[in-house]
Amino acid sequence: MTLAATTISVVFAVALFWYQSEKGDQDRQEQILLSLAAEARACLDMLAERPAELRGPNGEVLETAVLVPLPATVLDEAIRSGLHDPSDTFGLVLVAGHVHAHNADVAALTSMEGNRIGPEVLRGAVKRLKWRQGIVADYCRQLVENIEALGIPEPRLRNARKPEA
Repeated sequence: MTLAATTISVVFAVALFWYQSEKGDQDRQEQILLSLAAEARACLDMLAERPAELRGPNGEVLETAVLVPLPATVLDEAIRSGLHDPSDTFGLVLVAGHVHAHNADVAALTSMEGNRIGPEVLRGAVKRLKWRQGIVADYCRQLVENIEALGIPEPRLRNARKPEA
């Protein structure tokens, strides 16, 4: 009788542990997805900002571009968390790669403008940056749409709106 009671208690304890662990992982994944949607929206807002003027050695405006580094904190955390399906993690890695490359391009362009770089080099760098910004914007829109399709409620913090329950 004692052996049966002990066995039932152990099985119940292990099942409860696995349930709590799974529930905790689900809650953490939902928190990450919610934050990921907010970060993607922030990236879209930043990419929609007024472009800066990039000037050549003579002071003439050669190009305009949005020279704002994009955040990738939640994106990197989502990848490291290990809570997502491998195919979703693969997609997040692609997005993160483009965001980090975008930030490197922004840093390079900022450096180029301060130095005497030829107009053709500057225009080529801006063209690459704008191409990458288009890719990042598309990925961010898809990310937000996919997260919204999961039915995860999103807080409305933009434009001074109060968060929804």
